[in-house]
Amino acid sequence: LQPNNLQIENELKHAAALAAMQEAKWEKADSYRDLIRDKDEVETLEQAERVTVRDPEGRAKLIAAALKSIKTEPSAGLYRRLAELCHQDCRYQEAIDAYNMVTEVTGNLDPGIDGAITDVMRDRFAAQVKELKTAIEQDGDDTGARQQLEELEAERDRVLLERMKRRVENYPNELQFRFDLGMMYWTQKMVDDAMREFQQAQRSAHLGKRA
Repeated sequence: LQPNNLQIENELKHAAALAAMQEAKWEKADSYRDLIRDKDEVETLEQAERVTVRDPEGRAKLIAAALKSIKTEPSAGLYRRLAELCHQDCRYQEAIDAYNMVTEVTGNLDPGIDGAITDVMRDRFAAQVKELKTAIEQDGDDTGARQQLEELEAERDRVLLERMKRRVENYPNELQFRFDLGMMYWTQKMVDDAMREFQQAQRSAHLGKRA
């Protein structure tokens, strides 16, 4: 896990400990281990420090632990961690729902959360496209599947373009969002619109060389 996730993992431990303390009515304990009677739950929380993208079983346990903790002490940090885990586990709608809860809990628009939701949406479309392409390769020249693929790709382009336009409207000073919108215009051969956004993105020293 990234170092900046440490605070979130601590929240996860604290929330699980609080839930156990309330259930057992314990008033004192030396550590979070003393507050959790179920040894498996302790191991689940500690596993948060070493879970990897390639560990689906570990992710499933952490998702379950996060959901349990959120019932007791919902927080933006826990919802964000849940969203990240669900995204890694290809549970795309659950990830989007959890990210939306971050915004609901904080009551503020957050460009980072908006960007994360867009990434989830993009990955969901990519997974769906890959699945259809695999079906076409296995079944041969399936006209129905090819039509589905064309419709899905058209929907992807439409949905992502509209979302990226809204991101720029909501966060006009986020130059990365303008660059992303420009790239989306460019891939759809909307050159004039793309150049307009690239020109805006050039105000960023980091993006200027790319735009």
